[in-house]
Amino acid sequence: MKIHVLLYADGGSASLEAEAGITIRELFAQSQVGFDAPCGGNGRCGKCRLYAAGALSEPEERERSFLTEGELRSGMRLACYARLLGDCELRLPEENASIETSGRSEAYDFEPTVTVGEATLTIPTLKNPLDDRGNLLSAAKAADASYAALKKLPALTRAGKWSLFYVKDGETVLDVCPEKPKAAGMAVDIGTTTVVAYFYDLETGRLLGIESGLNEQKGFGADVISRIAACIDMPEGLRALQEAIIGQLNGFVQSFCRKSGFKRGNLYQATIAGNTTMQHIAAGLSPANIASAPFIPCSLFGFTLGAEQIGLELAQAAQVYFSPCLSSYVGGDITAGMLACGLDRMKDTCLYIDIGTNGEMALRHGGEIVCCSTAAGPAFEGAHIKYGTGGVWGAISGVRADTMRADAMRNGAVQIDFETIGGVPPIGLCGSGLIDALAVMKRLGVIDETGRITDPDELEDASLAPRLTEIDGEPAFVIDPESGICITQKDVREVQLAKAAIAAGITCLIKEAGIRVSDVQSLLLAGGFGSHINGASACEIGLLPPELEPKIRAVGNAAGMGASQTLLASGSYQRLTELVACCSYVELSGYPYFQEQYIEQMMF
Repeated sequence: MKIHVLLYADGGSASLEAEAGITIRELFAQSQVGFDAPCGGNGRCGKCRLYAAGALSEPEERERSFLTEGELRSGMRLACYARLLGDCELRLPEENASIETSGRSEAYDFEPTVTVGEATLTIPTLKNPLDDRGNLLSAAKAADASYAALKKLPALTRAGKWSLFYVKDGETVLDVCPEKPKAAGMAVDIGTTTVVAYFYDLETGRLLGIESGLNEQKGFGADVISRIAACIDMPEGLRALQEAIIGQLNGFVQSFCRKSGFKRGNLYQATIAGNTTMQHIAAGLSPANIASAPFIPCSLFGFTLGAEQIGLELAQAAQVYFSPCLSSYVGGDITAGMLACGLDRMKDTCLYIDIGTNGEMALRHGGEIVCCSTAAGPAFEGAHIKYGTGGVWGAISGVRADTMRADAMRNGAVQIDFETIGGVPPIGLCGSGLIDALAVMKRLGVIDETGRITDPDELEDASLAPRLTEIDGEPAFVIDPESGICITQKDVREVQLAKAAIAAGITCLIKEAGIRVSDVQSLLLAGGFGSHINGASACEIGLLPPELEPKIRAVGNAAGMGASQTLLASGSYQRLTELVACCSYVELSGYPYFQEQYIEQMMF
């Protein structure tokens, strides 16, 4: 039986049609509605919340365990549990994400491969019957011309347009025009969680606009393994995930054109940097083999595809360059980030880390770069954390304990303060707030070195006792008494697993390079999460080596900056090739020392 669903989202509405009996999450997957489902719809995280009214299945015990009675009364449901039995109305919660778009990049010369020029063709005669293609190539000093340019050429020349403008990518003419065209390009960072697109004027190098958003594949899971599983297990899964990300990029293009006055036909080039799985999906290549040993990808990229081949709505002949990857788990976002930070030209010993669902890192020492990747899991993205959330408005992004404030000294209590993204009331904890909270708990003796939340009678400061509570039969520590947001014992264990993986990866790279931690002269933290964590807190809980705290530098969205540099500096292609050549990769899954360190780094 067909049913009708009215969906309210992003200030608008849409009418959807579905078969009765499917879950809301299945409807969203079929209709390509971007929706947050960190566990991939497996009913484990309780994060796929929305408001629903109409003919729906009754909440089962498992769904009820994630929602309070007040939330259920307000109409809140979980998309992976609630089934559509008849016509319904659905409303997605408003989500204002805080996405890192700025980043550090070394200086480089502006020299794009795409150029605009003017050429005067030779007027053919009976004695000199030049063909249009050969005539154009000679006048534009080009080796080839795109099919799109050739289709336009005869009409121009027969109309007497022997002087015309061309757009050339390297040695290939992409387009011909009677008037001088605008030429723009798009540089994209496809993260597992967020996506950022930078639009540039290819004649001046000027940044024209930035578009960003949460990755529209989020409904298929929070991490790459969930996304790969969706590609394998879902009918037409790869197609659905590719359409999600390409559709999002096309939306960015439309938004940019609407704001800037450019047309999509003015976008002649794009560069993409993302982890290996994200680049596979964007290119429409199966990432299935990345998930199982020996972890062999379909491609390590470093080549171009036609925009039309992957469904990207740019100029007809536009080319899309995919940044080279090092392995299945050290992708084009890392090579692009290293390019932006100049790791290939550094003389100092430098550690570069992008902390996300995977902890990808590279250590530059003695002219060589050794890389690895650790499966940190999605805890730092807010998944599998009781009150975890992404970097959205209302997320607690910083926590501190103040024992020196006058009011705290007066009543003998420790004052715990926090700040939220956007300065609005708290809705949960994002990764940076989670790390701060754990550091505060360790400092105050709320957790011991094993990560156990202590009993009230073990606390050195009795004023903290009221913050200790119990949730679902396990100890918890309240961060905000008003909202009830707290850290549970399970949350602590999730962070221990994540931070141990990152810390163990660092020690393995140090060992492979044959140096000591103290030999590292700089530690670059890349990505949205890495750029916003408190270095002192990260060192306090053992996520990063304490010796490196004064050497930490946040470099922001280095992957986006590297994609931009590739778009704007033609020499970047060769530099990326040479950078990859001087890198070696350590597969930690078969590395005994990693297993030893992983266990050791569990401790706080």
